[in-house]
This record gives sequence, C-alpha cells and structure tokens, in this order.
Amino acid sequence: MKKGSLVKFIEWNDPHKDKVGVVLRVSHWDIWVHLPETNEKTWRLARHLELVK
Repeated sequence: MKKGSLVKFIEWNDPHKDKVGVVLRVSHWDIWVHLPETNEKTWRLARHLELVK
C-alpha cells in the first residue's frame, strides 16, 4: 500500500467495517488511515485493510 491509496476496512469486528478511507502513512505493518465520512484518523494493521480499485 502506498500513501494516497483507497482502502476498505475488512476486519469482522472493526467499528469501521466496510467503510473506505485514504492511506496517510505506511509504517511497516501499520497503516494510518483517514476516514473522510467522519474526518477521523486511525491506525490499522495492513491485514485488516483491502485495497479498493
């Protein structure tokens, strides 16, 4: 994943499941994501996100 990519939250117990966000920062396995809907920023593991095409 790269900065600026669109991602979807896929973890089954995530409060943001199925929402789309924009990657702000990548740090190894941790991804910082901005959710435009709620103007919230949150960290997630890369395996809890899926790239949107």
